[in-house]
Amino acid sequence: SFTNCTALESVMLPESLYAIGREAFHNCSSLKSVIIPDNTFAIDTQAFYGCSSLAEISVPEGCFPGGGQVFHETAWYENQPDGPIYINDSFYSYKGDIAEKSFTIKDGTTAIAGYAFAYQPNIETVVIPDSVVKAGVQVFEGSSLKYITLPDNLMSELTPVYMNAQMFKNCTQLETVVLPKNLEKISEEMFYGCTNLKNCVVPENVNTINYYAFYNCGFTEISLPKTLETVGNSSFYRCANLTDVYYAGNESEWEKISIGRYNDPLLNATIHFAGLECAHENATDHATVSATCTKIGYTAGTYCPDCEEWISGHEEIPATNHKNAVNEVAINATCTANGREAGKYCPDCKTWISGGKEIPATNHKNAVNEAAIAATCSSVGREAGKYCPDCKIWVSGGKEIPVSSHIDENPYDGYCDFCGEETEARKNCSCNCHKKGIFNIFFKIMLFFQKIFKKNAICSCGVAHY
Repeated sequence: SFTNCTALESVMLPESLYAIGREAFHNCSSLKSVIIPDNTFAIDTQAFYGCSSLAEISVPEGCFPGGGQVFHETAWYENQPDGPIYINDSFYSYKGDIAEKSFTIKDGTTAIAGYAFAYQPNIETVVIPDSVVKAGVQVFEGSSLKYITLPDNLMSELTPVYMNAQMFKNCTQLETVVLPKNLEKISEEMFYGCTNLKNCVVPENVNTINYYAFYNCGFTEISLPKTLETVGNSSFYRCANLTDVYYAGNESEWEKISIGRYNDPLLNATIHFAGLECAHENATDHATVSATCTKIGYTAGTYCPDCEEWISGHEEIPATNHKNAVNEVAINATCTANGREAGKYCPDCKTWISGGKEIPATNHKNAVNEAAIAATCSSVGREAGKYCPDCKIWVSGGKEIPVSSHIDENPYDGYCDFCGEETEARKNCSCNCHKKGIFNIFFKIMLFFQKIFKKNAICSCGVAHY
């Protein structure tokens, strides 16, 4: 805040500024001009009050001077002629006293600034066009207003800063107010000290009456809607004349309203109920809704669709919050099956509370190509293929080649060239040429001469005689 910075002559406000706070430049008597950024949507109470050198202001379209006396006691304000003052489409104030009992705000106006009619001594009513949707704080405070009708859309575009607080505070002559149909909340101190207020009907959509809303009001009766949910502290404090409350709902609905402290006049008044107590003729039984890990459940109960109430049961069952969750160890991925990280798993809702992320299968990433191995008479062979040492299987190829017969190719002596064992042909031969002993020696000598003379030296079994 720059309050009382009397030497400040100029200021550059950032484009990102969305609101100017209460008394931000209060009494900056040397400040000569100000340009309010386009993004600024609201100016609070007395933000530039007392800037006596401020002769020029530039307020962007849509900026709402909702606080009271934002530019009062400035050179700009002093230069304005007596009468209504408008800033863009907002009614800012009426300079001087309104002589007439009635005043009409011009059509097309969308907002009424805070303090706009405050302490006007002669006014009895103000005609507000339907185009007005926003009103600032303390708009009519302390004025001589007697009766007024607020347009239905007023307060439907509330800003985060101004919520019509103290709109009719200390309007001691006010007798009748017709509130907007779209109103949802009676703001704090809205009718504070309206000692002559005789007739007030709270609209059907209102759900909240804020603190001190009707403090020290003079009415003897008030009408309240069945939509009402909350009455703030001291909302009806010192309403000594209040004797009758006309409530649009029934007794059970009235008992559900949250009523704050210091509202004895309201609680001690006679409550007239418009709605009849429900006979629950169409009530139906509802089964228990079990709680889940993340959602609450309800016990069995009986519900009446006519009055929209649970007649019995329907007690809340807390969510179980994964009470049966267990810690699970990690599972390593294999070549063909996915694995899983360690984590906490809930069997009730079948979800992983933490961890449990899937680990993709390795897909034989360490497989190697193996060459073929020929079969022999004593060992099996194998086709060429791709072998995975991780899962110990052949990914492709690797088919076993059975053991082969004895091979006797050179020199056809009846013995296997690889293992040296006697071949089956030699074992089973009936010829004496393969016999051992003296006869065999003689036979071999004879065969030797046959070979010299190129006679057949091969036995009928296919084995050489020598």
